Amino acid sequence: YQARLCAAFVREAAGLYIERKKLKGDD
Repeated sequence: YQARLCAAFVREAAGLYIERKKLKGDD
């Protein structure tokens, strides 16, 4: 259960990071 929750959290964080990078552009 905890592992699945952690994986979901990581995936969410990765998604937000990618979205931010897209908006910001290549730094």
